[in-house]
Amino acid sequence: MLLDTYTQVFLWVGEGANKEEKEKSSEFAANYVAAAAVRDGRDANTCVVTVAEESEPMLFTCHFLGWDEGLKDRTKVTP
Repeated sequence: MLLDTYTQVFLWVGEGANKEEKEKSSEFAANYVAAAAVRDGRDANTCVVTVAEESEPMLFTCHFLGWDEGLKDRTKVTP
């Protein structure tokens, strides 16, 4: 998933992503930034920050008003 904040683009990678998906997503993010630079004039070197599931920094989560850091822990099913 991509989150575009104009000054940065976050590339969120879920735990279930395989090697090919991870490689292709980085390429997709780079192409997205290049196209956005042409479209809206932003810096073509806009930073792409890769974020791993369950390691989301506050700089990423602050863009989601209802983000609940502990939700996943409370919803895990134990055998």
